[in-house]
Amino acid sequence: MVDEERVKEAFSKIKQEMDSLRGEICALRQELQALKIPQKANFSIGNEGVPTNKQTNKPTHNTSPTHLEGIPTHQIDITGMVESLKTDLKKKFKSLTKQEFLVFSVLFTVEKEQNSVTYKDVAQRLGLSEASIRDYIMKIMQKGIPIIKERVNNKTVILRIPTDLRNISTLESLMKLRDNGNSE
Repeated sequence: MVDEERVKEAFSKIKQEMDSLRGEICALRQELQALKIPQKANFSIGNEGVPTNKQTNKPTHNTSPTHLEGIPTHQIDITGMVESLKTDLKKKFKSLTKQEFLVFSVLFTVEKEQNSVTYKDVAQRLGLSEASIRDYIMKIMQKGIPIIKERVNNKTVILRIPTDLRNISTLESLMKLRDNGNSE
């Protein structure tokens, strides 16, 4: 009998705690509802409440400056984008340390020679451990240099330089870029 009473008492306490938690949850729900701001139909969510039905008399197309008359607008945009990409690429490669650039250049060279490169391949070429190469590759990628890592058979990691980067520049041009920054 005593055990039954203890069990009943324990269940009673649990029930009280659950009721208390339900009350707290309801109170929190009410607070959340009070914090929600009602959405109006005239406003969009993506542009932080700017009215979407407002008319304007400004043209929505791009106008080209007078000194660029005669050159198609799409050509101007592409040229600007390419220059921006080159500048960005220069900054990223200049941010690499000598050792990081050495690891990148070995990866670039070995991939050209044998098509697939592993951490082990780069490590053997440089006389470093695979763990060191993993660290260098991670740091290089964190600095914005594109390197593709593919896992084969859920075990081996294959490293690749994206084709786009290979098409844009050669290893020699990247080395010149790091040395003086005046060439591609």
